[in-house]
Amino acid sequence: MTDNDAAVAEWAERDMILPLRSSTALRGAAAAEHGQAALGRALGGRPSIDPSARPGQHARNRQVRLAADVDRRLQDLAERQ
Repeated sequence: MTDNDAAVAEWAERDMILPLRSSTALRGAAAAEHGQAALGRALGGRPSIDPSARPGQHARNRQVRLAADVDRRLQDLAERQ
C-alpha cells in the first residue's frame, strides 16, 4: 500500500461525509463487507470455472487446431450449454 492509498483509506474511513438520504452509499458493516468483496475480486483475478476448485487451483488450458466443421459444432455446443 502506498502512502497515498493509506491516506485515501484514512479519509474514507474517518473523514468522508456521505449524503444522509443516499440510495447508493453504504455504511458500517455493509460498507466493510462490500469493500472486502471488492478487494477480494481485485486480488483474486477471474472467478474459477470449476465450482469444486480450491483457492489457488487453476483450470487447465488446452490449445488445439480444429477443422472448420468441428470448430463450428463445438461453438454450437458451447452456445447451447
